[in-house]
Amino acid sequence: SEAGMKISLDDFGTGYSSLQYLRQFPVDKIKIDRSFAEDITSRASQAVIGSVSVLGHLLGVQIIMEGIETQQQLSLTKAWNIHYVQGYFLGRPQAQEKILPLLKSQPGAGKEKLKSVA
Repeated sequence: SEAGMKISLDDFGTGYSSLQYLRQFPVDKIKIDRSFAEDITSRASQAVIGSVSVLGHLLGVQIIMEGIETQQQLSLTKAWNIHYVQGYFLGRPQAQEKILPLLKSQPGAGKEKLKSVA
């Protein structure tokens, strides 16, 4: 963070994303793996998502839920106070030519930072 970098734990809850990382690194964001959204109505997935949300709030870390594809999934993430969501329900991936003008048109978009990477 002193060097201007931020650390996000991606696919949290699967593979090598460990709770230990929350103690070892100055994590800024936790991205909950999409597999939990796919099974969001199960008791186990709800327990994990809710617990990670509480943990994130206690640590002062932003929480992102991946894989939101339905209104039900979006509603549940709002109930758990998830900071951000990603998924096809909100929009499909877009080509750079389409997304840059959209981003530049947003108030406070920091237009000086939005440059083409091509």
